[in-house]
Amino acid sequence: MPKYSDICAAARAGDLAAVQDMVQADPQTVFTTDKYGFNALHETLVADNCGNVNFELVRFLVHAGCPINQISKGSHPRSPLWIAAEFCPDTEIVQFLIDNGADLATLESDGRHVVDCIDNLQEQKAVQQLLSTLTGQPLPEPPPLPKYPEQRTDTATWRKTTAAIKKAFAQLERAGIIAIPNASYTVGECIAECFDKLEQQPDRSRFTGYCFYTEPNKNRAREFGCLYLNYGMIAEDESGIAELADNIVSLLQQQGFDAEWSGNPDDYINVWLQPFYAALAS
Repeated sequence: MPKYSDICAAARAGDLAAVQDMVQADPQTVFTTDKYGFNALHETLVADNCGNVNFELVRFLVHAGCPINQISKGSHPRSPLWIAAEFCPDTEIVQFLIDNGADLATLESDGRHVVDCIDNLQEQKAVQQLLSTLTGQPLPEPPPLPKYPEQRTDTATWRKTTAAIKKAFAQLERAGIIAIPNASYTVGECIAECFDKLEQQPDRSRFTGYCFYTEPNKNRAREFGCLYLNYGMIAEDESGIAELADNIVSLLQQQGFDAEWSGNPDDYINVWLQPFYAALAS
């Protein structure tokens, strides 16, 4: 069995057996939180991101008494229900949390409601509709039409594109941003990968933020032509998040990419690849 530093790490990995062993050895371990204030239930749901949550692990943690309304630290505090709503396309999991005491009031934080923060992906629509109905929060306006028509690219063009992205990400690192192209599958794994990479740097103090794209977002980019980038601050203080996002966009634009950001810290940075494809073809 893999060795984990604590129950949060085991939960992030979705390892039900390891979590069960830890709780059996010490029932109080369900109250453990990491430096961000996430507990094991948060971590299980963060690891979901694309529908791979271990539902049995969620059930076990809830029934073992893991605090279902634990609020994380930072400028954007989140409950496990918020995490489930934001990342999990399964209404059954969201409904399970609500049925077992998750407080709908935790879906509003710092003046924002999770219904407005759910990604505009088709698989998230059922969760968004459910929570809108339960809370009375109106659904957001439909997103505008994409800047460019969807475009799937061939293998040769995609290889050249990813090589250029890696080169651009190297520029981000030179600017003090940990940057990982085609990182792990889930957002939680990718963030952990960024901090692992940070620990390997001899000059860690010069890094202020991180940037990556997940494997699912890589696949979407190849299929549709828009690459979604995640980003965040190294320190818990997120007051510089807008400056970080603007810096990433500027550096990518200098590398020839059509990158843009809405100004909302909850939104991805979009990198439109269609102009790059056209330049390669000309």
